[in-house]
Amino acid sequence: MKLIKIFQLLYIFLKEFILSNFSVAYTILFVSSSTLKPKLIAYDAKKLTLNERMILAQMITLTPGTITAKINEDGTLMIHVLDGKNSEEKLKGIQDTLEKALLGVTR
Repeated sequence: MKLIKIFQLLYIFLKEFILSNFSVAYTILFVSSSTLKPKLIAYDAKKLTLNERMILAQMITLTPGTITAKINEDGTLMIHVLDGKNSEEKLKGIQDTLEKALLGVTR
């Protein structure tokens, strides 16, 4: 059962990785840089263990268009996004995809 969860995590991460590559390529090619709003957003990861936070932070950093800038002592991840529009949607996306799949493996 755990092996299936690991493969699900890999699948979800690769899917997010590929989709974000296309999104960043589209942004670079077709979106004016003057309309981009880079932003630092806070992701509440307090319910995760330190190791889970670190793995999630690495997955976020490996996904194009996002970088985990800092893991705060209170468990908050500070994430720099290429375009801060719809930042709540981006946070929800991380929670519903990467975090959920990660917890399936670690718990």
